[in-house]
Amino acid sequence: MLAAPPCDSDSLESALSGVLVAMHARNAVPGISVGIFAPALGRSVTATIGVSDLVRGRQLTPSDRFLAGSVGKTFFAALALRAASRGSFALDAPISRLLPAVRIAAFQWITPRMLLTHTSGIGEYDATFMTSLLDEPLRVRTTDDWLDVLRRQPPARGKAGQFRYSDLNYVVLAIVLDALEPGGAYAAIDRELLRPLGMSGTEASTRPSLDQLVTGYDGPASMFGRDDMLVDGSLIYNPQFEWGGGGFISTPSDLARWMWAFRAGRAFPDSLWPQVVARPPGVSDTSQSWRGMGVHVGRSALGAHVGHSGYMPGYVSWVRWYESLDVSIAMQANAADTVRLRDDGFDWLDSIAKRVGDRCVSPKPE
Repeated sequence: MLAAPPCDSDSLESALSGVLVAMHARNAVPGISVGIFAPALGRSVTATIGVSDLVRGRQLTPSDRFLAGSVGKTFFAALALRAASRGSFALDAPISRLLPAVRIAAFQWITPRMLLTHTSGIGEYDATFMTSLLDEPLRVRTTDDWLDVLRRQPPARGKAGQFRYSDLNYVVLAIVLDALEPGGAYAAIDRELLRPLGMSGTEASTRPSLDQLVTGYDGPASMFGRDDMLVDGSLIYNPQFEWGGGGFISTPSDLARWMWAFRAGRAFPDSLWPQVVARPPGVSDTSQSWRGMGVHVGRSALGAHVGHSGYMPGYVSWVRWYESLDVSIAMQANAADTVRLRDDGFDWLDSIAKRVGDRCVSPKPE
């Protein structure tokens, strides 16, 4: 057996630096922050490049926080899987049993598994919801704001089983979990997941003013009609509208630790993992990627991986766990427009992962 190269924080920081410089040269985003979590180290290794604010020019730091966008779906997925493992609900039972007061016909056949895998037939937000968001960006949304979308455009049972990515799947899941969990879904995620894992940089994004949030930039085509999303320390919109579709502010170091925990049986019983990554019906045996429960499942030159990406106006995030390396990598940036951001962040995560592998994984003898 060949000896493994040294795998310490210095080695990983060296692996990060060159990739970050190259990525920043190609992508004119103000700042990029990266976290790597390797169990052998027991902690996250971080690196940043660029600034947290174009006006003030303050250097980005690893403790600066970003809206995590749809990466937050993984927290709601984990909470749902924990509830299923405890017998709080069955993954394949209609959610009408959990929300008896909600009069939506589709809830008689939509199940938690369908919500988790985006196969419920639920579509995205309609024009009424989006117009309201643009007209009143700071207003607190209520349960009826989300459920009224389903009342205006009822899910078709004939579409059930077909994949259709929709934030509303996870908003409905969050409403179910809110009804089940003492103190609600957010409190349960904090109590059962964030605090036990020491994720002090992660919290629910339920208000416009969030500590240590960097300024995000959304470009000239932003739906809000301006570039900078943070004014005088407060967002120009209330991120609370995202709810179960994401709903968190975080750091790359926390997200890297989280995605490793998601896979390692620290977030929900590992016995459920085969269901989490199961290839859905209709996905070809030759397909290299599909959606599992809360995660993208895929395979690349580096082997099998799971993860998720995230977008909120002004902010982008990517996180991925690599099976062959048993390493998680997360990256966040404070610009979301395609003028500044030319590349897919997952390609850069793979680049970092390859360097981590070169330094920290024993080469297999021929």
